[in-house]
Amino acid sequence: MRIAVYQQHLEQMGGGERYALDAARHLRRLGHDVDVVGPVGVPLDAVGERLGIDVSGLGLVHVPSGDAGELMASEVSAGYDTFVNCTHMSRAVNRSPRSVYVSHFPSPPRLGRPLGAAVAPEGDGRLAHAQVSASAGVTADPSRGWWTDGHGWLDVRRAGHADWSLRLWVGARHRAWRGGDGDLEVRLDGQVLRRVRVPRVGVRRVTIPLPMAPVHGEHHVELVSGAGHPALAPHPLGVWVRSAGLRARGATDAGATGHLRTYERVVATSDYAAGWVRRWWKADADVVHPPVRPPPTPADAGPRRSIVVVGRFFTGGHSKRQLELVEAFGRMCRAGLRGWRLHVVGGVEAPTGERYVELVRRAARDLPVEVEVDVTREHLGRRLAEAAVLWQATGWGEDPQRHPERFEHFGISCVEGMALGAVPVALGVGGVREIVRDGVDGVLWTGGPERDTLALLADAERLARMSTAARERARDFAAAPFEAGLERALAREAGPR
Repeated sequence: MRIAVYQQHLEQMGGGERYALDAARHLRRLGHDVDVVGPVGVPLDAVGERLGIDVSGLGLVHVPSGDAGELMASEVSAGYDTFVNCTHMSRAVNRSPRSVYVSHFPSPPRLGRPLGAAVAPEGDGRLAHAQVSASAGVTADPSRGWWTDGHGWLDVRRAGHADWSLRLWVGARHRAWRGGDGDLEVRLDGQVLRRVRVPRVGVRRVTIPLPMAPVHGEHHVELVSGAGHPALAPHPLGVWVRSAGLRARGATDAGATGHLRTYERVVATSDYAAGWVRRWWKADADVVHPPVRPPPTPADAGPRRSIVVVGRFFTGGHSKRQLELVEAFGRMCRAGLRGWRLHVVGGVEAPTGERYVELVRRAARDLPVEVEVDVTREHLGRRLAEAAVLWQATGWGEDPQRHPERFEHFGISCVEGMALGAVPVALGVGGVREIVRDGVDGVLWTGGPERDTLALLADAERLARMSTAARERARDFAAAPFEAGLERALAREAGPR
């Protein structure tokens, strides 16, 4: 069987990318012909070496980044017997006879990009896919919709043969904000299509027919109008776009979840993610935890006299909160902690990650803290083997009901540390609650890690007991349960889409 495993973010080399390559590796071992569908310019062997995964025998099919890659992946899927989508928050439409969508965490229904998306039948059971997203000169309104700055751009991308039209609902006023007066000039791919009078009250629908194109089509829609400068807005306000939609003969609105209709199964990587798939997407999901293979342990590992933090350096989303943890360690040192070091280890997401690393390094000055970037698996193994405690704080300070996506979706590095004897002291929200049994093989906190960590470091007997329990607990997340769960998801009889 020919199988494609889609992972558009291989260069990040994090947990989601590891999940995809582990899935591809296992399917290859079962005798299938497996290709990884990934971004241009990212060597598969380099990713496999960094993540400690054997990628020999896997093919690599390149797709662009961003929305263009999503559409290309949709087209690529048609050439395979089975399509396994492992890309985080992907909206790619499946065109393969068999399919699995892996959700590391569902996209929130309030996400504003893309503005609209749709799928439509195009014959022989195949589906066309199109989406419209905001580009230059378009800013999200804090409450609803989008504002242009007087010359805003929308990008429309599509895959498959279908005759689409774009529908926009535009107005001049929303809440206390008012845009510019006069007409709206609509340009399609640089050509003036029409002029529309923007109503002072309410909205008006504008239908923009898109010309037929080959399998892949890309169009640019310009919305040109006057612009006002109300005191409440940080930028000029042109027209307000309440919503956008795509229509084709027989099309179905996609919204946040329309792409899921093209997949047979949804797999979540944790019970935490599966719960939000049900709540946000109104869909069931099988839970298949990631397989965790700890990095190699050096024979000359030193005594356990350190705390370790493992995770990529980036801001926004589910940031690993390295800066806050370094500051917490500084407070512990000022409170009298002596003889302990903090190791902060992880890859870097450019460009914001590079700036964030510098902030972390600055906070670590004059402290027994070492910030280590892009280390080898062997070096990571040393840091974990020498650590008495592993800190995890993803989502610290966030509201778990308003932003559940900002907490740890599962916690692979947490299990890796446990497998090598490091005791987790972790924020007790998110997927980590499925790993750490509070008071047995780790400690869960909500207000900060300092108090629990100091108490644990002061009790050598309790620390040793939890270290042994942590090693035993980590075995529950080995490769065998993952491989069995993946096979079950792929072996089920195909259901109606």
